[in-house]
Amino acid sequence: MSEIPGILLGFVLALYFIISIMKYLPFAQKWIDRTDKLTLVPTWTFFAPEPNGTDFYLFFRVFSDDFQSPWRLAEFGKKRAWYSFIWNPNRRHRKAFFDLCQLILTQPGESGEEMLFGVPYLLILNHVNNLCGRELGELVQFTIARKVPSQSDKLSHVFISNTHQLS
Repeated sequence: MSEIPGILLGFVLALYFIISIMKYLPFAQKWIDRTDKLTLVPTWTFFAPEPNGTDFYLFFRVFSDDFQSPWRLAEFGKKRAWYSFIWNPNRRHRKAFFDLCQLILTQPGESGEEMLFGVPYLLILNHVNNLCGRELGELVQFTIARKVPSQSDKLSHVFISNTHQLS
């Protein structure tokens, strides 16, 4: 008698799992969407309808009155390991950078002054500031470059920051 709730729960969870998988089969999708009034069956969108085709890169340089370093590429996280298709916490850093770049490049009507105090700009500036320290100079500047692999392998600089005092 005490096994019945466990069996019933197992049956309900198995049925929920099967319906969740069936939602992605063409013959069942419309029926499930139509009958799932409470939207209990999850929708997993692993692949966007229009996948991203742009790569962003962050470069920075440090300089003072008599010295200017060349542009250096800022890295985000470690290199991908062989097991990163299963466990890849560093992808969050790259995703955050991508989102910040999108926000900086799509701010409608923001003037230069407003941009300098925006959260995306300040987060990237803080990251660059932490990367370079004070070993080379007193001022720092960063640039965001974009590459669209489907069109060209050339980088195009789409945003260049003001110069800022290193802290």
